Amino acid sequence: GAVLLCGRYEGLDQRIDVAATFLSWDFRHALLARFASDATLSAPARAEELTRLRDSAAREHEFFVALVTTEQRYGRLDRPTSAWRVRLLDDRGREVAPAHIAQVRRPSAAEERYFPFVTPWRQVFRVRFPVRGLNPDGTEFDVLGEGTRSFVLRFSGALGTADLRWEVAAGG
Repeated sequence: GAVLLCGRYEGLDQRIDVAATFLSWDFRHALLARFASDATLSAPARAEELTRLRDSAAREHEFFVALVTTEQRYGRLDRPTSAWRVRLLDDRGREVAPAHIAQVRRPSAAEERYFPFVTPWRQVFRVRFPVRGLNPDGTEFDVLGEGTRSFVLRFSGALGTADLRWEVAAGG
């Protein structure tokens, strides 16, 4: 769940500056513990949120993303006019498109606190990928499944490519 940063520049022009956190199960669990402590959540509220997070982690891989682009409209990842295409790639070269991209128009106080790369100048998104993907032959595979050693969140398009790369700890 570490925060990764990447910038793509051409000459002195910044094409994209992107930061992201992978919301792994471990990260989600730790974030809930921190939030529950900060907000003094009751035990039942904490248990309910834990169930919701577990269900969500089983259905999708989620990234919390904040970016700045040369023109704001280019950075609208949730729109067809975006200059950037988002993909998740594993260390075997398999590529998966997002199942859903949602802009976070007004980040909450908690999002600003727990994701310090959120600033008034960055556009913020939740990017969700399926946990099952399709190989070219039509067979399914587990996205970020057992044995994955690394993966990349890629932003690419006519303006270039920016890769955020995560290394997976042994046994994790």
